[in-house]
Formats: sequence, C-alpha cells, structure tokens
Amino acid sequence: MIQFGPTGAFRKADVTSRATDHAERAFLPGDPGVTRISDQPFRRQRIRPLEPAWAAAEKARATAILALRACHTLLLDARERRSGPQARVGQITQGEAPPAGRSLALYAHFTPHGGVSEMVLWQLREYARLGFRIIFISAAPSIDRSAWEEVRRVTELVLHRRNYGLDFGAWSDTLNTVGHSAEPWDELLLVNDSVLGPIHPLDMTIERMRAAGEGLFGMTESVQHAPHLQSYFLLARGVAATADTISFLRTVRLSASKHRLIQSCEIGLSRHMRALGHQVAALWSYAEMERAIVASEAETAALEAMLPGLAKQPLPAGPARPLAMRRALLDFPLNPVHHFAGLLLRQFAFPFLKTELVLRNPARSPEAVDWRELIPSGSPVPPRLIADHLLLQQQPLRRREPSLVLLGNGDMAGSSSAPDAPAGSAAWRRRLEAAWARRHAPEADPAPVTMAPSATLLKRAARGGLVLAFSHDDYADNCGGVQNVIGAEQRSFAAEGMGYLHLAPARPREGLVDPADDAHFLVRLDGVALGVARLPDLLAALGQLGQQGVVTAGIVHHLAGHAPEHVLALLQAADIRQPLFWLHDFGTLCQSSALLRNDIAFCGAPPASSAACMVCVHGAARAQHLARMRDFFSAARPTVLAPSHFALDFWKRHGDYAHAEVAVVPPARLVATPIRLGMRKPDRRLRVAHLGTRDFHKGWQVFMALAQRFADDPRYEFLQLGLPNGAPLPQQLRSIPVRVQPDRREAMADAVADQQIDIVVNWSLCQETFSFTVHEALAGGAFVVARAEAGNVWPAITANAPDRGIAVEDETQLETLFAGDRLQELLGASPPIRRLLLTSGASAEWLLARRSEGLPSRMKQHV
Repeated sequence: MIQFGPTGAFRKADVTSRATDHAERAFLPGDPGVTRISDQPFRRQRIRPLEPAWAAAEKARATAILALRACHTLLLDARERRSGPQARVGQITQGEAPPAGRSLALYAHFTPHGGVSEMVLWQLREYARLGFRIIFISAAPSIDRSAWEEVRRVTELVLHRRNYGLDFGAWSDTLNTVGHSAEPWDELLLVNDSVLGPIHPLDMTIERMRAAGEGLFGMTESVQHAPHLQSYFLLARGVAATADTISFLRTVRLSASKHRLIQSCEIGLSRHMRALGHQVAALWSYAEMERAIVASEAETAALEAMLPGLAKQPLPAGPARPLAMRRALLDFPLNPVHHFAGLLLRQFAFPFLKTELVLRNPARSPEAVDWRELIPSGSPVPPRLIADHLLLQQQPLRRREPSLVLLGNGDMAGSSSAPDAPAGSAAWRRRLEAAWARRHAPEADPAPVTMAPSATLLKRAARGGLVLAFSHDDYADNCGGVQNVIGAEQRSFAAEGMGYLHLAPARPREGLVDPADDAHFLVRLDGVALGVARLPDLLAALGQLGQQGVVTAGIVHHLAGHAPEHVLALLQAADIRQPLFWLHDFGTLCQSSALLRNDIAFCGAPPASSAACMVCVHGAARAQHLARMRDFFSAARPTVLAPSHFALDFWKRHGDYAHAEVAVVPPARLVATPIRLGMRKPDRRLRVAHLGTRDFHKGWQVFMALAQRFADDPRYEFLQLGLPNGAPLPQQLRSIPVRVQPDRREAMADAVADQQIDIVVNWSLCQETFSFTVHEALAGGAFVVARAEAGNVWPAITANAPDRGIAVEDETQLETLFAGDRLQELLGASPPIRRLLLTSGASAEWLLARRSEGLPSRMKQHV
C-alpha cells in the first residue's frame, strides 16, 4: 500500500535511486509499510524529436482539429452547467435492499447499447455482501426491465441519467440529486463497471483498506501527470474523509473532455484530500510494480513487447541490467492497469482486468489478446460471464421484452429487453463466506478430561512394542483417505503383536493451535477409545515408557489441531529419535491443507509474502505456520513418506524443511483380474457418478452443474455414491449411500460394480496426493473422466488403466465431451474389467520391510 504524503520538492532520479526519490517509508495501521510521495510528477515526459509525419502542414491541421474539438467541448460544458444535474437524471427508483449500515457504494454503469450484464449483477451482489448500501447509476441509453428489476433486488436506489462527465459525473449528479449526501457515512465506495471480474475475491482487498484507518484508498497508483489514485475503485473511510469526498464530488466542475476529467476529478480528488490532511493511499504502488517488472525477465520481455521504444534502449547485460532498466523506465510513465495488467494478476492477485484493455488494448499488450489465459481457475466470475459482458459492450442484446429508454426530456419510455439474468448465490460465494466465518469464529471450550493414562496399562498393551501416532481427528469415527490409511496401519501393527496408541485433538481444528493452550487429546489404544487426556499426563506416561524402551516408532499423519511443539515434546518423551511424517496433503505448507486460496482455487503454494496470500483468508497466519513447521522438522528430522511421486515432488519444491530421508509408499494398489463385466444394454442410459462426499473442493458443484445441464438428455443418468450428507441433492441426481469402513475397504469399488456405473467424473479442484476415489472407480470397472491438473489423479489412471480414462482441461471441454459422441466411442473401445483394490499397511508395511532388510528391530531410529 502506498500513501500520498506531504508535498515535497522534485529532484531528478538517477540509476541508484531505486525509482523512489519521491518517497520515504512510513507505516499504516494494520499494514506492513507504505510509501510517502510528493504531489509533483516524479516521471517527467522526455521531449522527443518531431517525427517526419509532424511536418508543418500536418501539425497545423492537427492543431486546427484539436481547437475545433476544444470549442465543441466548451459549448457542451456551458450548456450542461446551465441545465444542472436534475436535468440529466431521468428516473429514480427505490430498490428492495433495506437501508442498513453506514457504508455507501455509488456504482456507475454504462453500456452503449443498453442492458445490464450478469457480471455487473455479480459485482453488485458482492459489494452488498461486503456490507455496502448500493446506489446504482446507469448512463446507458436504455435499461431492460428485467435487468432493472434484478438491479433493484440488491440495491437501495437505482438512477438512470444522461451520460455526461463519465463516472465522476454519475457520482456528482447522484450526490446532488438524492438526499444521501447529507448523511454522515463511515464509508463511501466509488466503483464502476470499467473493470472485469472480480477475478480474485474482494474480501482481503476491502479488509486491508479497512485496516489502514481513515482516509481515501484505492487499488493502484498512477504517476501519469501526477501521482494519484486511479478512480475505478476508491474507498473513503471515516466520517470526515467521506464528508470531504462528498463535498468535492458535489462541487467539482464536470466536462465532456476525458482529459479534463482526469486532471480536475481523478488527479484533483487525490490532491484535494491530501490538501485537507487526509491519508491518501493505494494497495499497490507504482514503484512496487516497477520493481517486480525489473526483477523478472519474463515480465520485462512482456513490457518491451508493448513499448518498442523501451526495447530499443541499449541496456547492458549482467547485474547492471536491472538498474539500467529502472533508469530507462523513468522516461515511460505507464498506466498500471494496462501496462502491468499481467503482472498484477500473476504476482499480486489483483481482482480486476480493465475492460478497455481487452476491447481497445491501447497499450498494445500481447496478453490482452489472450485475456482468458490471465483468468485463474476458480475465478469468482467465470470467463463466460466476462465474455458476455464484453459482448454487451460491442453489440445490443436480442430484445424479447420491454425496456426503459431515457428520452430527451428526462422521462422514460418503453422499448425492449434482454433475457432475465439468473439470480442466486453461487457455490464459490458460500464457500468464501464460510471460510471467513471460520476465521472469526469464537474458540470452542476444551473437551472435558475423562482419563489419566497409566504407564502400566500402556505397557501391558504393548508387549511387542508400542507405536505412537498422531493425526487431525479420530480415525475410527471419521471417514476419509487419511483415516483409511491409519486404520489399515493399526491392523497391520496389531498383526505383528504391536500396540498402537493414537492421539488426536479432542477439538479438531483447521490449523495449528497455540502452544500456550491447555492441550487435550482423544486417546485410542488398538482401536479402542480410552477417553480424553491432558498433555502433562501423557508426557508423564510416555516418559516412563520411553525410559523403558517400550515405544518403538513414532508416526505423524497430520498436525492440524495440534501444536507442533506439543507433538515434538511427546515424541521426545517417548524417546523417538526419527519419527515418520506422512504427506497425506499439503498441511505442512499452509493451514489450508488443500492449498485452496479462500477455500476456492488452488494457489500453488506461493511465498508467504506474496500478494496471493495477502488476499486469502489463510494468508495472515501462513508465515507463522511455516515458521513453526520449519522448527518442528529441524528438531525432529523425520523420515518423510508420501503416497505418490507427485506429492513428494511438489512438497520438495515448495517445502524447504529438514528431514532424514524420503520414500513413496502408496496406500493402495490395483491388480487386474480376468473378470470382465457385462456390456451395457443398448437401451440403458449411461450411468454417470460422483464418488465420495458432496464437497466443493472435490468438484461437487461442477458435477451438479453437469447433471443439470444434461438432465433432459436421454443418454445419461446421474448418481452420487457416498455419504448422503452435505449440499442438497438436486432432482436430477440419485444418491446411493456408501460408507468405506475398516472392515469394508472395498465398499465403494463394489458399489461402482453393483450399480453398473459406466462413468465416474473426478473433478477435484485441489492437487490430490493419491485419490482413493480414482482407484475405487477403476477397481469397480468404471471409465474415469478427470480434470487434467488435479495432482495424482491422471498419473494414477495412466499407471493403472490408461485406456479407462480421459483427461479434460476445463469445464467447457467437459461439457463438450458429454454433448458429443466421443464418450460412447471411448467406452466401446475399452471393455470394463474388475480390478482388486489391495490396501497396504502404510507405515507398518514400510517399517517392517526395513526390519526384514536387516536393520535393527528397534524402529525408533530406522536408518
């Protein structure tokens, strides 16, 4: 975030200035650092020689044209000033949203052909969810009645006005027409539809601005003409700041000239607020973006493609090149949302893409041509809605019903309209709201203590040695892949005459807990629940067993809900010198074990200081999470076991943790059998199934949308095999309850075969480390349609049954696949067969194999 500070003297920058001669560092409340800058332009445009085209005659002609345009603008401005804002506002309609709270949003809207896109409706719902009372101001020539009513449902007031003064004209006319300007507001949000998205959730963006205190805040800083906040997204906070912003907007001189509006309104607002002593700050400073460009060869190449003049600059190679590039950029004051668009989206999790960049591309950005490549998977607003919005900017919608048209006298007349926009809350929105609700949820009371572990009891149960294991919940009462592995592991140790002491947090939690908390553990011995014990009692009991050499191995399956410091203390008390640590997921890299940003989209485990973490609900705690994990691994130096090569390779690339050795131990494997399943009868519909829980990150919402899309297609029948709890089941789906238990490990594979499932859609949004459901689908004889980028999903198919699956890139290709005939061709080319799903003993199998190789039988330190 950057802050516009007191006026300072301008001095020429040089190559050692780091392009911040205008700056001095300061700090905002709740923000790690800001940059104070002067109100003088620190990037003066270099005077260049006249091009040959600017001969005397051409120059005179151009000057005459500009003079005529200026005269026309002056006449138009004079007429508009005489008529006033009331003449421009045609209709004011009361919305249905209740007037609650003291946060006001003014949303300026314009489309040349009329209509309101669904993307705009999404933005309005998002601002309402964030706590703003919305006034919607449209300057479109017509408004569809259906869209008008849709807008009314989420807004407090809807205005239709003649287009003059662009966005500042919309905001100014509204405040001069309605009575809201007289109210004291805590927040005033100025936004418009000139941006596409949100591409990333807005929660962290708004939270960072709110944490910075009072003043005027924007997303990006521009240094063209003078340092100022770009006006596509402005938030005034505090009663004094909002009052001064409203006063400026009500009295500002509007114009039909965009250049004058930028000077007097966009730049003028930043200067006005600073002159009154208000804090003026942006989330992303120009210097910060420029440093990121220079630091990356790829970003530098992309910028040079837009600026041929920059590419022609003679720049040295080696260490001097970044400094020379910074010096060259002093001659090119750029528009951040145009020239730095790709950088902002890739490195800073910027939530928007400018409409003008995609439609007109004034920066001549090669990336703008393929703008869909800039949209990350899991974008709150999908590319389809963005494309529909762009289409609406270029051509009118097909009209099917009356619309409202603004006449010259300000009245509204009937015309025609576009189709209704669908309403309702999307799955990603509910997911996002739940993530932030969990962050602010109060702590649960600790579970009551019901037992004090006895060293004598534990020793009697461990005549052949005792294994100490940790995980995030009670494996016997919960269902899932990790629980399956622990259950198989416990039975394998029991078969060797070894006891299995499992400790789970009595109150399961998502992330790590504070080591200062009074830790309570749910204790289970050889599969039998003993009760809840306190940390000091367990330390005492395990300390006695450790002195007697009873505990032979320590295994950590998961640290969620634990304090790593407590787990380390228990391992040390038991005299475990080199425990095993399982990579069932990526909980070591973030408290979001699936690495889903805001529980929605896979993030790829970026650095904790990245902007992607700054906009994520899990980002604030990630740096401390990584530090505590690093301390644990440094002290324990475990052997790391991964269920797949993909999981191990990803962890090694992103987790710089100390460890003794690594190994890949698949928790299950498939063995082909000669049993061929019967061919489907020609008159029977293809049975398409989702296996497992109805969870967002497992792709349930994608499967549900697929079922609804092809509900009337006579070729398909859609089912869910798994637990019946979770999201409501639509009418198009039939549920088959299936629960995989320790004594029924093949329950899902058997259900796939018994229900004659032809196709399983596995659309996991995270990067699966193993994927039991894929193995169960293949074991039951189903053909698997999988998302290509889902971790070990596709490698598991290619390794076990390459002719029984297909990888699909995105949801569009998924829909195309089901709409065509290729699925039937693939099914016909590979007849289904049953496979045996053989589960391993996990840690037990690996440790016992090491012992059989001649290593010491005492497995505390197995190397």
